[in-house]
Formats: sequence, structure tokens, C-alpha cells
Amino acid sequence: ENDLASIIQAERLKPQETREFMENSFRDGEVKTTGTDIDKLMPPMSRFGHSNRADKKQTIIDKLKAFFEKYFGIGTMFSSDQK
Repeated sequence: ENDLASIIQAERLKPQETREFMENSFRDGEVKTTGTDIDKLMPPMSRFGHSNRADKKQTIIDKLKAFFEKYFGIGTMFSSDQK
């Protein structure tokens, strides 16, 4: 929980949505990076101008994948019910 909370704080992600995304990732056995799931976790950013949205999204994907790889399969069930 502490590792995920630090990612949420550092990247200013939406906490509940991020926890649900990771719960689904552990259930499905992979971090899905296609579609709009990652966008739903991200803080509001302009899609235009100099916001570097694509770079920010890639950074978030990299961090969530690293978290997933660290904890996937260690035998504990991850739950988004924690606050």
C-alpha cells in the first residue's frame, strides 16, 4: 500500500481509480496500457500546448508496471478498498 500511495502522490493520480485499476491488473495478470484506462487515473492536463501529456502518461505506465511486477504473484490479494 505504501508503494502505491507514493506513486499516487508523486504523480498526482486519482487514488480510488488507481487502486481499482491496479486491482483489475492483478486480477487480469497484466497492466493494460491501451484504451483510456490510464487517462482516467491522470490529473487534469491540457491535451494541447506544452503539457507533455504523452511523457507524463508514459512515466505513469512505467511506474505502475514496476509496481505490478514487484508484487504480482507474491500470494497476497490486492484490494482497492484500502484508503
